[in-house]
Amino acid sequence: MDATSLTHRSARRRLLALLVLVLTVAGIGTAATVHRHLRRSPLFVDAPVGAPRNCALPATEATVRGSVWVDADPAGVVLVWYPGMNAKPCHSELDDRSDDSALARRLADDIRSAPSGPSGTYNCPNDDGGGVTLYFRYPAHTRAETVDVMLGGCGGIVARGRGPVLDVGHLAVDLAAVAPPGYASRLAAATRNPDHPNGLPLHPHG
Repeated sequence: MDATSLTHRSARRRLLALLVLVLTVAGIGTAATVHRHLRRSPLFVDAPVGAPRNCALPATEATVRGSVWVDADPAGVVLVWYPGMNAKPCHSELDDRSDDSALARRLADDIRSAPSGPSGTYNCPNDDGGGVTLYFRYPAHTRAETVDVMLGGCGGIVARGRGPVLDVGHLAVDLAAVAPPGYASRLAAATRNPDHPNGLPLHPHG
């Protein structure tokens, strides 16, 4: 390969990188990358004792392999509901169901059985940070296993350092039974098409 070809290829790569940067800075929606089949170990954290002061889910960094997961048969669950950045008033709500093993097991089973969806990168609507964080308690662990259920953007079940599972349909049904006022319409929207994510695939692959 001659020097001219190498120069042209390098220029194309720089142009592509610049285009991605421009689209990101412009804030054109969000993106989610999904990888099927691979599951990672659960994420352990300390469950909160009071509602956080912010009104949006904490930011979760992306990962390139492995998707969210929780263990079976939790003894209870703590739920922290976030209305989103546009909510007035803007505050989260904590619901401690540490003694409700039946609810905790239903929610854990929903997460464990949720299909990841087609692999690829999805172009998502704008995300206001609304959703709910679940902290599952287990007799054998002092810390809780946690996941976030996003109700903005493409939606999805996510955890720090894990890839998203975009199908929240069945989980949303069980969450709706215990959700505070004001979340019903967003949870209902997540159940309307439980077999396909809200986003449009940019680069689906298998």
